[in-house]
Amino acid sequence: MRYEGMFRKSFRTAGLSITLAVLTWFAPETTQALEPKAPLVGLNEADHLLVESGMESFDEARQLLWENTEPYSAVLENLRQASSFFGRVSNRAAGDYLNARVELNAGRTILGTGDEGEARKHFQLAMDLSESSLQTGNSSEAWRVRADAGSSWMLTKGLGGIIRMAPKVAEWSDRSLIDDPENALAIIISSQGQINAPKAAGGDPDAAARRLEALILRDDLDDIERFWGRVSLAAAYEKLGRSDEAERLCRSASEIFPENSMVQDCP
Repeated sequence: MRYEGMFRKSFRTAGLSITLAVLTWFAPETTQALEPKAPLVGLNEADHLLVESGMESFDEARQLLWENTEPYSAVLENLRQASSFFGRVSNRAAGDYLNARVELNAGRTILGTGDEGEARKHFQLAMDLSESSLQTGNSSEAWRVRADAGSSWMLTKGLGGIIRMAPKVAEWSDRSLIDDPENALAIIISSQGQINAPKAAGGDPDAAARRLEALILRDDLDDIERFWGRVSLAAAYEKLGRSDEAERLCRSASEIFPENSMVQDCP
């Protein structure tokens, strides 16, 4: 099964059509789990081995999801394998953080099948686990995962969910950046708020474009961050009437993940 149309959603209410180029819906998971900014510093040897073993399956699932070339069952199976390792990590902050990432990606995958209700359960669990991790030990990455899960959850609840959750997502992504101003995914999530929100609610696509222009020049990004940064900047350019530049960035993004449905929705 392919993940067609996974990254765009429309809501209609009282005659008002709100089409979201939902660039925060599936904020990309990266291999940052072993970085110091994640709550995985100071693990004992047994926990470290469990994390490394689980990350092999997790990274495989993440890659399959973004390449968009394999059945969703293959993604979920790799996530189940990752969870079997992460669930045995004795450090609570680390284990909850890692399993939050698993639940977030499981929700994304299930959402690709059209089952919003089941996907929403995984997004809620991801938020809960991220919160639990933060209660045990603060980290930029745990805040970022919480924001990712919240942005995914709200779009399964329609306009009411967006109104309810959007301020929290902005707060959580900003909190991530306080702890780590260089967190690429948190920069993307925060920038998307500036792109999609009305001016009265803090919308500023020009400011978002400047942040994203600086981001995509960095040499420390993985393929998903490079892809997501380009698609996000394309959306900002489109808002600003810079269509030629947006199209150029979409072409550049398509060279990274040509089968990803975001390329089809790219401005």
